Amino acid sequence: MGPIWRLSVVVIVLTLSPMQAWSECAWVLWHGIINPVDGELSWGPSGAYPAGRGQSECEEAAQAMMKRDERDSARKDARAMLRSAFVCLPDTVDPRGPKGGAR
Repeated sequence: MGPIWRLSVVVIVLTLSPMQAWSECAWVLWHGIINPVDGELSWGPSGAYPAGRGQSECEEAAQAMMKRDERDSARKDARAMLRSAFVCLPDTVDPRGPKGGAR
């Protein structure tokens, strides 16, 4: 499975996951990057938004960052670029997975 395919699946799953009872929590904008050399997917926080309108503000920021990346990619060699995606998740969800070792 290619790196772009993996990133697409991750973004779709995270975007379509149920958003139950998360309207009153803070939101985090996550930036996912696939390295074209080794296909590794890595996530990092890119912004935080308070409870209330946080979800809509986060999604607006994600759209703006995607547009910026599209604009920047038009100026660069596409083969050398890292592929990226942006997703907004409640502050209780971390796409990097659980922390710590086995118990």
